[in-house]
Amino acid sequence: MARDSKRNFAGTAHEIKLSTFQIAAVIYALRGDEQGEIEVNKLIEQGDKDGGESAHFSKAIERILTGERNEESLCQHLSTSASIIEAILLLIKMLPLQDKEAKKDSKEERRTAGCG
Repeated sequence: MARDSKRNFAGTAHEIKLSTFQIAAVIYALRGDEQGEIEVNKLIEQGDKDGGESAHFSKAIERILTGERNEESLCQHLSTSASIIEAILLLIKMLPLQDKEAKKDSKEERRTAGCG
């Protein structure tokens, strides 16, 4: 499988390091962070403008934001950026993420209780 070869390629770790900002923005957006959402929207808009694999990457990010987690499906049209999607999915599995609505409800509860 091409993705397995790419994952084991020595330059992949470096590529992921260069993409740390993108990965973090997606994770923060998933946690309901407003700045993360702004950055991810910029990332998606730029990818759509750039076209090609960047547009496919943008679509994969949009699908992650709507809850899709199927690695094969998300990486289907990606080559160089598949490792970034894989890293995002790994972090989603590792980190406790609340959905945006639960986070908004939690903020509202704290505000009305005088804690936020």
